[in-house]
Amino acid sequence: PFPTPATDPIGMTVHPSGKFLYVAHDRYGNSVSAYSIDAATGALALLPGSPYPTGLNTWSVTTDPRGRFLFVAVGGAANVPVYSINPNTGALTPVPGSPFPALGDNHFVDVVDPTGRFLYMSANGSQVLGYSIDPTSGALTPVAGSPFPAGSFTTGIAMHPSGRFLYAANQNSQNVSAYSLDSSTGALAPVPGSPFPAGTGAFNATVDTTGTFLYVPNAYSSNVSAYVINP
Repeated sequence: PFPTPATDPIGMTVHPSGKFLYVAHDRYGNSVSAYSIDAATGALALLPGSPYPTGLNTWSVTTDPRGRFLFVAVGGAANVPVYSINPNTGALTPVPGSPFPALGDNHFVDVVDPTGRFLYMSANGSQVLGYSIDPTSGALTPVAGSPFPAGSFTTGIAMHPSGRFLYAANQNSQNVSAYSLDSSTGALAPVPGSPFPAGTGAFNATVDTTGTFLYVPNAYSSNVSAYVINP
């Protein structure tokens, strides 16, 4: 394995170009590390400046589809750090105004819609936060109606590849909240029938690349719930 410059590596994302890897460090690490990826071998090389300080309990990182910005989910602070990404070196620089205020803390996972206009985060144990992303600066502004109610202890969210739907896994209420996404405002509205039953300890969620199926791992019943998505 390749060493990390901070402890507790727990979340990661690959830059859309495939050139860089970003790693979130939880608890005692409280930072993000950046690596270059060797295109031939897959080997990692730590970038100068790593690790970048973020906030207490850094859980997750994600980029916009164009790879211009990195968004960080921190569990122990009521804010959202945002960095601009140097497309040549992969280096991170805080965008003006970062970190941006959040409505509560305990953020677990963050996703960006396919257009790069909206950021969503599972937060506060029972909500999904929505933000508009400034396409020039990367600054965040809460979307109307945010935060959006979810189930109990929402730990994972997944975006449909069409950008029309969002799914949130609720660990304690053992179900999945499903939302339709307003492409103009970024607001979320529950779809008919939501929430949908899952196993015990529904912890995360992912949608296949065709947008046909949703999968949810159930941490305490040791199985995976699988669903067909109505397009």
